[in-house]
Amino acid sequence: MKKIIITLFISFSLLLIGCDPAEQYPISYKINGTTWYASSAAAFETTGNNISVNAISTLQNQKKTVFFFTQYNVGTYQLDHINNDFMYVDSDTSNGWYAQSHNPATLIITEFNASDKKIVGEFYGQLYNAALTDSILITDGKFHLFYQ
Repeated sequence: MKKIIITLFISFSLLLIGCDPAEQYPISYKINGTTWYASSAAAFETTGNNISVNAISTLQNQKKTVFFFTQYNVGTYQLDHINNDFMYVDSDTSNGWYAQSHNPATLIITEFNASDKKIVGEFYGQLYNAALTDSILITDGKFHLFYQ
């Protein structure tokens, strides 16, 4: 009986060691060093073959993240508030931060499957408020989504 319990404990511990908490969520990233997880996210293919992604975290007071990108094949793209966009909204303060053309954020699509409607990738960059007087740093961004 002891051997079974010890074996189960070791097996379960090894499973936990290999688990990345970010993989449990459709979108995750660090904002100024603090980890953010989306408790829900939706991705939609819009007219003109654009993809719009909306994510929210009910775990963190309704903080919201929005992506909009026109290019979504495997590759690296700029999020520049012109062709592809990235926005973060703090619902506590109603402040918004946006990717800007003078210092674009980066979107890396590592997997795109049109038949399964799956898109996977990474993102990072500096986002700015509308007046360009304040910024936040987004790092370690990851997403894995199915779009409609």
